[in-house]
Amino acid sequence: MDNFDEGSKKKKLVQLVACKSHQWYKYWGI
Repeated sequence: MDNFDEGSKKKKLVQLVACKSHQWYKYWGI
């Protein structure tokens, strides 16, 4: 389950970064 947990953490991190990037893009009007 260790491998699965690592993948899950990375997936959540990617989603978080994507969400923040989307907010920045909206803010800058890109």
